[in-house]
Amino acid sequence: MSRSLLLFQLLTIVALTVTISARAVWSANAAISQLADRADSEIGALDILEATVRPVGADSLQLELRVREPVPIDQGPRVGITYLWFLDTDGNAGTGQPHGPVGSEYNVRVAYTGSWDGFVDAILPGSGFPGEPTVFVHENTVFIRVPRLQVGGVTRFAWSCEAFATNGGQRLPGDRTEGFAVASLPEGPGDQNPDLAVWGGVPVRFSHGRVET
Repeated sequence: MSRSLLLFQLLTIVALTVTISARAVWSANAAISQLADRADSEIGALDILEATVRPVGADSLQLELRVREPVPIDQGPRVGITYLWFLDTDGNAGTGQPHGPVGSEYNVRVAYTGSWDGFVDAILPGSGFPGEPTVFVHENTVFIRVPRLQVGGVTRFAWSCEAFATNGGQRLPGDRTEGFAVASLPEGPGDQNPDLAVWGGVPVRFSHGRVET
């Protein structure tokens, strides 16, 4: 049995679903940029179908990634999983970290390494900014909200995505979007309640991997 198939079975066995059945509708503005990707990974929780960028208020971004099958909340002690958004903030694929048509100055990560957390990796020395992104995982979609200051106060950027997993420290095949998209942030204040989501009509706050009322 291949390691990829074994991981797929493990993800299926240990998957924990959120007990609230109502669908989450996030309190964010309309999408300003989207990427679609064909189903081409054998592991459903890594198979990227669509990724989205939304502005939240005047000061934050919400990045979303939808995969083919539900993302397990508890992956077990040996399995790690990472979802990445590569942000090219200077519009030059030849600078930053190379990822095909995108040269990222910032990598935004949602990662499970025993718990779910969010990170912003500043590729260029001295370009980082302190802050704590907020993460939410619901069914087959991963969300992360990032203060714009953590990605250089950006107003326009090219971007692409990747998903991969490790099992016992060994990297397993994942998925990467085939192309890239460009996001341009609109003028104006945007959503005035950037910290709230609506879950089945009940306001809840973002938390790391769970609903916090």
